[in-house]
Parts: sequence; structure tokens; C-alpha cells
Amino acid sequence: MAAPLLASSALIAIGLLTAALLCVRRIHAQRLLREELAARNRAEPVLHALLDGDEVEHHRGADDAALAAMLAELSPSLTGETRNAIAGYFESTGAIGRALRGATHPLAHRRAESTAALGDMCSDQAEPALLMALNDRDPDVRLAATRSLGRLRSRAAVIPILHSLACRHVPRA
Repeated sequence: MAAPLLASSALIAIGLLTAALLCVRRIHAQRLLREELAARNRAEPVLHALLDGDEVEHHRGADDAALAAMLAELSPSLTGETRNAIAGYFESTGAIGRALRGATHPLAHRRAESTAALGDMCSDQAEPALLMALNDRDPDVRLAATRSLGRLRSRAAVIPILHSLACRHVPRA
């Protein structure tokens, strides 16, 4: 009689711990979402100023990722002076340097995030690091590097990208 009672008590305890863990994960995810939305709201005036060609004042470095993400949505349609202004902004704020350091991070998902962000920052300074990332051991990093080189419209990357595709180092879209 004690064994079934003990087993059911253990199952109830496991159920309660699982429910508590799910609640904590949900709270954490909601907090991250609120922080991301706040960063996007702070970065939005900078985005509009860059697109309009206005003078841009430096904002918090933590918002660089949000600004790059918003630019990623627009980057296929950005050309000329606007791309140069975006690149100049990210170069002057040091975001390019931080992303370049992130491209050598030991964790693959961090390297992939940084490599993807480099393409959204429109700076030609990222091209050598992105070409090296085509040879990364992780396929997600190689895919992000290919995408970023395409976004930068790098002519020097055409042959390495075609070679990577032919050797199946980069997954086809």
C-alpha cells in the first residue's frame, strides 16, 4: 500500500515541477519578447533617419541587433546612398567590429547570428570574414555567410559561393 502511494506522490511532484518549469520558461520568453520590442522601438527612429539620409546620432549598442534585423527586412530594396549611410553608421558605432568578433565565437549559433548580422549591416569591411566563414565547420554558419555575402552583393564571393554550392557545403534553399 505504501508503494503505490509513494509512486503517485512522485508522479504528482514531477508534474508540479514540470508545470513550474514551463511557467518559468514562458515568463522568460515573454521578457525576451518585450526586450526585443523595446529595442525595435528605440531603433526605429535611427532606421528612419538612415533611410531618409538624415544625420544619425549614436544609440545604445544593444539596439544594433534590432536595427540590423529591421534592415534585413528592407535590405533587398536598399541601394546606393542608403546602403552607404547604413554601412557608415554601423562602422562608426563599432557594431561591425563587435559582429566580426562574434563571427569567431566558440558557439556555432553565436557565429551564425553574427555572420547573418554582418550582411544586414551593408559594410564591405565584413567581406573577408564572411569569405572565411564559408569554410566554417557548422553548416548554419556557412549558410549565414552565403546569405550575407549575397546581401552585400560581393563580386569576390561569386566563385567561392558557387564552389560551396557545387560541393554541397551550403544547403540549397
